[in-house]
Amino acid sequence: MCKETSEILWCRIAVGSCIHVWFLRIITSGTVYTPSEPILIQSLHNPFVFRCADSLFIDGKRTGISKWIYRSCAYRDVIGASMSCDVSWLHAPCVLNPLAVGQIVNNHTKELEANVEYLEVDIPSSFPLSWRRFIPNVYYGAHCAGQMPIRTVALVAVRDIHPGEELLSSYLTLIT
Repeated sequence: MCKETSEILWCRIAVGSCIHVWFLRIITSGTVYTPSEPILIQSLHNPFVFRCADSLFIDGKRTGISKWIYRSCAYRDVIGASMSCDVSWLHAPCVLNPLAVGQIVNNHTKELEANVEYLEVDIPSSFPLSWRRFIPNVYYGAHCAGQMPIRTVALVAVRDIHPGEELLSSYLTLIT
């Protein structure tokens, strides 16, 4: 049974190698909401909602109503026989894309400084269909699917990270 801590994720993802500065570490997963879409009910008691600089929200909780909304949107957007996004992150530890767990990285402390930071990334809507099944994000609104770039948030290393070191971010990252 895996616990949702970045220390466990490190053991699963890093495979004992050093991660260098600005290297992509992991990405956040979840349902992407535009500013005009409802997210109040899903956000109650939900520490996994990430607010982007342009007011998009990514709900990365993999239980409860958040899970059901993500699954519903994912299966709504099936293209032929191909999934348009990754749903395996909902069933960790058996994930299709082992990078798709960025929403559960812990916050830094006074003793331990952040070693990763958030970087908002837009994956173009022209991204090949055969590779979309590895992208762990789906839009809540059907009108966005295939029309807008797929928003995700990557966590990149801000310094060299050594094997066994816990991944820590700053939850109060200011975008300048």
